[in-house]
Amino acid sequence: MTSSERHQRLKALGYRLVRNYYCPIRRRKMPYATLPDNMPGSTCVHENLEGVDARIVGAEQMRQWEAEEC
Repeated sequence: MTSSERHQRLKALGYRLVRNYYCPIRRRKMPYATLPDNMPGSTCVHENLEGVDARIVGAEQMRQWEAEEC
């Protein structure tokens, strides 16, 4: 996944990508984190971009399942 595609898909989900995010639970800087953008949601930290991509695919799948239930 390209960088621009990653940012676009995260924005569509209501998240943003942050580099060098200080994680208070792990007590260290994490290379990547996905944070909610002006809405409630969970913050997820990632060791690499593959983890970010997996988070995007998983979140899109959950949103699709929610839409199918309605």
